[in-house]
Amino acid sequence: MANAINLQELEQELTRTRGMFEHWSAGILTRAQECNASHISKLRAGKGELTALKERYQHAEKQAAQVRQQMAQDTEHEQELQERADALVAEQQLLQKRLMQLQQELDSEADAVQQLAAEVAGKEAEHSHTVSHLEQLHNAYQQCLGLRLISGESELYLEFTQIDPQQPERSFGFAVTVVGDDNRYTVTRCEPEVEGRQQLEAALLRRHDFGGFVRAMRQQFRQIAAAER
Repeated sequence: MANAINLQELEQELTRTRGMFEHWSAGILTRAQECNASHISKLRAGKGELTALKERYQHAEKQAAQVRQQMAQDTEHEQELQERADALVAEQQLLQKRLMQLQQELDSEADAVQQLAAEVAGKEAEHSHTVSHLEQLHNAYQQCLGLRLISGESELYLEFTQIDPQQPERSFGFAVTVVGDDNRYTVTRCEPEVEGRQQLEAALLRRHDFGGFVRAMRQQFRQIAAAER
């Protein structure tokens, strides 16, 4: 008769597993937030420069109007005033060009901030889905598979008992880790080694069915135990 499974211990293992994935997700989110802060800082600096340039443009425009008015009233200094007016017009043109360039830079920074925000939201959703998926698997298999989850620094070890009827407490298991932006599972070790494991891993990558992979590995362990009898 198989021993009863300690559900409280399984729930504790699940909590530690969730903590590992949340710590991983928090690292990615922190780096994304730092990058986002840099973009926002540039955006604020650009807005400040834009405001200052607009003020200079308005001041130059006001001076040009005063010069034109003075030229109409005083023809004695017409040449000097004309030069001043020409210089002010040239400055206005330069300022206008810089205003357009700065506006383009601000638009680019705003687009970068929006894109980064979307990427952060995507990462949060991916890692939330991973933790939720593990929790569903835990709830589904804890009663019937004698499954125990053991979390490490960079991997999750799935330990099975209730495999060998003659030795119900005998331990079989394998460790997995999640890699890549698409959260792909890969097996890092297997105890004992399972014949055809590479083919099972390839099927996991194609189908994205971690639950089916767990069942297949358990079946292989049962075949190993049966062959030893």
